[in-house]
Amino acid sequence: MSRAMMLWCCGLIATCAVAAGSAEAPATKQVNPHWLAQNLASEGVRIVDIRSDMKQYWAGHIPGAVYLHFESLSATQDGVAGKLLPARGLATLLGHLGINRQSTVIVYGGDDSMSATYLIWALDYLGHESSALLTGGYARWVKENRPTTQDYPSVRSCTYVLPKQLDNAVVSDTGRVERTIHSGDAVLLDVRVAPMFAGQAGPWKRKGRIPGAVNRCFKMDVSESGVWRAREELAAAYAGIGVDGSKPVMAYCGRGKASAQTYFVLRYVLGLPDVSNYDGSFSDWSSVDSRPVDGGPEGP
Repeated sequence: MSRAMMLWCCGLIATCAVAAGSAEAPATKQVNPHWLAQNLASEGVRIVDIRSDMKQYWAGHIPGAVYLHFESLSATQDGVAGKLLPARGLATLLGHLGINRQSTVIVYGGDDSMSATYLIWALDYLGHESSALLTGGYARWVKENRPTTQDYPSVRSCTYVLPKQLDNAVVSDTGRVERTIHSGDAVLLDVRVAPMFAGQAGPWKRKGRIPGAVNRCFKMDVSESGVWRAREELAAAYAGIGVDGSKPVMAYCGRGKASAQTYFVLRYVLGLPDVSNYDGSFSDWSSVDSRPVDGGPEGP
């Protein structure tokens, strides 16, 4: 076997050791296919395919990628469905994927980036230092004629060590939302489609929005080609609804998935200093009748 082939095979073995010659961590939270292609054989890189249909993974994926379904990151808590797994559950899941705290985690999705950014948000909560989104996802990788495989990587489970302090600043809960409604010291950003914001649509028992929220649908941040809109365009659009960095921003949607994408855009594309994602989002908020809801039959 040639030396080049040996290096390639080693890159597909997801061990938990950090070896000499590992890839240098990306400078930003986004990497392009060229960067990933140059680092496929680096032991410190862990690639996660988080497309919604496992059959897509079976049909072809980036060499070395492990599969993770988005739903594996959530669980029912206090009767509310679809909330982020507790930290210990996340640590166990990551360990089974061969990911430790020193791993550089590269995540890619399919037609959208919601699931991928949800994982990055979860890693931020754990204080994970090195993670990035593959820009353009699997579609761009294939379009650039880069290698794919149907083979599973050889993964060795490990222990993901939790930090002494979780980054709770990136996660909003109902208590924080309630305080914001009364104080007005943060921007509540509803990223659902307009009919849901207005209370005219949605699967919830109580339709509408959290009082005081402003609206910008998460889909508006992505161009027709599937990449982020120009930074200047995004900054102007958000500033127009009061999201300009002068106040903390708390993004929410139906459960926290779409708003994780907005969290990523605000924090890592626009560089806003204080952004959080409301875990459970409107599904959590609307589940308690005493919490106020605007729009639809419940309010103005």
